Amino acid sequence: SKQTLYVNVVDFCGQTIRGDGMIVNSHQESKKYYFVTMATDCHLTMQASSPKDKVQFHFRFFLVYSLLRVAPLSPAPLFPESPRGSAPLNPRLEPTSGESSGDPCHAGSYVQFYDGWDRNSPPLGPPLCGKSPPRPVLSTGNYLTLRLVTRGTQPRIDFVGDFTSFRLGFNQSECSNEPYFTCRNGKCIPLSLVCDDKGIDNCGDGSDLEENLTTGCKGQLSDEVTFVMLICKDTVPDCITTHSPASLSLLVLYIVLGVVAGGVVLCWCCWSPGWFLWRVSVCRFLPCCNSACASCQLCARSCTHSKEHRLAKVTPHTPGNGAPSGTAATSNGADENVTTAAV
Repeated sequence: SKQTLYVNVVDFCGQTIRGDGMIVNSHQESKKYYFVTMATDCHLTMQASSPKDKVQFHFRFFLVYSLLRVAPLSPAPLFPESPRGSAPLNPRLEPTSGESSGDPCHAGSYVQFYDGWDRNSPPLGPPLCGKSPPRPVLSTGNYLTLRLVTRGTQPRIDFVGDFTSFRLGFNQSECSNEPYFTCRNGKCIPLSLVCDDKGIDNCGDGSDLEENLTTGCKGQLSDEVTFVMLICKDTVPDCITTHSPASLSLLVLYIVLGVVAGGVVLCWCCWSPGWFLWRVSVCRFLPCCNSACASCQLCARSCTHSKEHRLAKVTPHTPGNGAPSGTAATSNGADENVTTAAV
């Protein structure tokens, strides 16, 4: 993939950059913080590499306005070009409600395009402001200038867009004789803009991002293709799906952790076999071992000891008339009967 050039209007104030295309931010910390410096008047000019090319600018994200604006009755201040600038001396301010017929942005901050190499060139369209991305802007030559002006107090500036050099492909010889890519909408763009690393739609119809054998572009999966892959995985048993690099790395990590854990357990059990058997011998204190003395040699002494100290057995005494008249105690140690009671 081709590397994309990044610039911002504030840091490149007053400069002209020549190339096939670039991404332009309002300021260095775009998409994180607003640019809030008052009285800023900066312009950035792009020059196409070929004199035959024209220049297009397409906003991808756009926020340009001021919370408090300069009153339309007061003359518009003319500030020198400076990326930082300073506040006007005595401006008359009013809230953002209401619009002025002569000023589309009602004396607030705005962006203006010029069809040439500086802001003295003819303007292209009215000043742009608000919170919705405007339509793409096209130049008639190989220069296009973007100007950023902050007016009033508490400006809120944050935008992202891209410059693209192109030529109309109605005359196919102009595109075929040079390293250009022909879009479906009739435009031709330099091959350096095809399949860029940021996935920018330089053609405007997406054809420069599609899979193409000539340009070597692998294309990008749309949401529809991803949805079809999910349906295939869940409903079709014979469907073959590929795993993403992230899932493969997780699988490898799980396998490595399993092997390491198994090795630790094996080493813990077998590295000191005597210790392991000693731990297993704790089972001799379990009741099941004492109840199976015949099969458990560890309990032989315990079984013999319990036999010698068995408790006395008490049986009833039968006299001569056949009726029981008392009890007799028999001692296993003396093997004789002792009469304990008689009636």
